[in-house]
Amino acid sequence: MTDTPPPMMDPASLVPEDEEAEDPRRRYCLPLSGPLRERVAMIAAPDDHHDAIVQQHRTRFVELSHTERQVLSDINDRLPASAHVAPFALLPPAIWEGGLEPRLMSWGLVTIHPHLNLYLPQSDAGNAVLYLPSAPAAYPDSYAEGALREVRRIMARYEEARGPVPDPDRAQDEVLEDWLMAEEEARLDAVEEILMLAEFLARRLFGNEIVERHEGLFGKIMKEAMGFPPGLMLEKV
Repeated sequence: MTDTPPPMMDPASLVPEDEEAEDPRRRYCLPLSGPLRERVAMIAAPDDHHDAIVQQHRTRFVELSHTERQVLSDINDRLPASAHVAPFALLPPAIWEGGLEPRLMSWGLVTIHPHLNLYLPQSDAGNAVLYLPSAPAAYPDSYAEGALREVRRIMARYEEARGPVPDPDRAQDEVLEDWLMAEEEARLDAVEEILMLAEFLARRLFGNEIVERHEGLFGKIMKEAMGFPPGLMLEKV
């Protein structure tokens, strides 16, 4: 059995104390930091600042990846080989590869986010032990297309809600700060919608009972270990 994973940094702890609010959605994502005008520029055009965004979040992403591997190793050490589990991505690769990754990363979302994955048996034999299905070899027809369409819709709503971007080089600080407040509310709404979409897709693909059983077996453990709030976000669908 592997050592107990080190405690993860709570994303909420990275929000300056004088800015912290009761909004629990802040714990689902990681905000960008840095000088005011640089933050506005990165948020406004993540494609142009992709390397800077990746560099800001690099330590956090490395921690998440390390913790995921450690927890999965610990889980699998407790299971027979036939029931070993691995992550199954609820958002298909087409979303990350379709030009949307910079925006998702600017929100602090990555492919290994535990709300965006189920941890399922690697073979059908695992069902007899865990009463969970193995991950499908391929996404069903229209799954990727529908998920991509919904993510694009969420992003469009985000851009509309945050409003026009002030010029980070010319606008007054007060204007930029007001815009960042509106942007944060739009971003938190969008992140919540992305996570709810992932759960909706899981419930439609595997069924409500499987998703709820998975949360009790692995979902809660993984979310807490990686520093995110546990629990499901939807009622039955």
